[in-house]
Amino acid sequence: MQELTPNGVPFDWWLVNINGAGFCLLPVKGYHTDQDVEEAKRFLRSDRDVVALRVSWQDPGLLETREYLEAQTAIAAGPPEDLLRELGYIKP
Repeated sequence: MQELTPNGVPFDWWLVNINGAGFCLLPVKGYHTDQDVEEAKRFLRSDRDVVALRVSWQDPGLLETREYLEAQTAIAAGPPEDLLRELGYIKP
């Protein structure tokens, strides 16, 4: 299953050995930038035990539309603060 970095770059990972995992960033051409990829690399290196790190640029397909990726990023970021406040999870 793909996961997303906080800035919305999809990635896959696999266990390499007891030292950590391998990661493959899957940025989408025309949507993600080189800066997005560098930020995603920094995140993975600081948040995970990275043994191998690859980048595989993806051609946009049916599911990799801007709307799809923005929705996935919003899901990864969690509900907006105003919605949490409206539902009573955050006191005004």
